[in-house]
Amino acid sequence: MNRSLANHTYYRECQGHWRCALTLKVTSVKALRASLGWMDLMSVMALAYWPRWLGRFFLETSVDYRGDVGEVTHTTCFRWLRLPLMQSTEVLHLEEGGENFTLVGKAKSLLAPWRRLPMEGSGRVLPSAMEAIYSVTWLGTMMYQRTVRDGDIVTLTQKTAGFEGVQRLERIKSPKGQ
Repeated sequence: MNRSLANHTYYRECQGHWRCALTLKVTSVKALRASLGWMDLMSVMALAYWPRWLGRFFLETSVDYRGDVGEVTHTTCFRWLRLPLMQSTEVLHLEEGGENFTLVGKAKSLLAPWRRLPMEGSGRVLPSAMEAIYSVTWLGTMMYQRTVRDGDIVTLTQKTAGFEGVQRLERIKSPKGQ
């Protein structure tokens, strides 16, 4: 497996743990109603309009790059007061051409633990190995993502038919000796 390809370089450099305060902006309530079930609609509305004085939501992610098999395991967790509210795990399969990948995973909510929400998508890493573009089914609707890495910062832009967000993830440095 050629680990110098753009998709391998990008995810190898993103390996680790990342965190930021979560911000979502509803762009169309009508579009959200049309694309999400009521439970998911309420979740997105809460994330977008939750008053800060009740505590911020945080987005935490981890990237585990396994170049020998061309896979990346990516986890995401939305937290409030350190409590996990929604978690997902995705496996990205890096294609041999050097740029493309596919993604499969599932999400679950602490508020509705019986529900498993499938995630599927695809994307590509640009030849610079500094940016990735995704199309992912999330909460049953299509979400478009763009990630740009710059050292210990990854800027994540998300868009759907009814909301958008820009997250500025910072690498969490582990204490020495761990």
